[in-house]
Amino acid sequence: MIKLSEYDIVCVTESWATPLINDSELQIPGYTMYRKDRGTIRDARGGGVLIYINANYVSLINDAWSKFI
Repeated sequence: MIKLSEYDIVCVTESWATPLINDSELQIPGYTMYRKDRGTIRDARGGGVLIYINANYVSLINDAWSKFI
């Protein structure tokens, strides 16, 4: 659906991704992916964010906000 709709930005909440899941399992071709996992398996259920930016755009992470995440 994402590829067919040609969205520029896609945000996914409640990804439930953990560090045990490789980027390749979540990557969408044609998009730059940024992820913030919910932590280890022992953490509470839920959480996690994925952001996909169309690869035609230049994007980067602003580490100044990382202390709030």
